[in-house]
Amino acid sequence: MFEVERRGQAIAAVESHVRNFFAGHGIQAHDYDLGPGRREAVPGLRIFAVSPGPRANLWTYVTAGCWSAREKHGQGLEFALTAPVGDESFVDPSREDRVLPCWTPS
Repeated sequence: MFEVERRGQAIAAVESHVRNFFAGHGIQAHDYDLGPGRREAVPGLRIFAVSPGPRANLWTYVTAGCWSAREKHGQGLEFALTAPVGDESFVDPSREDRVLPCWTPS
């Protein structure tokens, strides 16, 4: 239970940071069930799609939950991708070449 609670707190902290940093931008959260094999490696993955706005004139996609796949001593990584256009394929978990750099196949 402790891991689930810690993971939820970390994802909430990333979301809070994204929403504060990109204040004035449209932000859409995408939740995914990554399916067998990946679900355990990256549980609770969310990807935030941030539209252009006052902070940046680009689309930005930010992961929340990748840290749990790479976490060491309470530290981990999330990923951000910027693009000149919005494209739903950037948040499509079936496109492993574009998303899920935090997941490593076993």
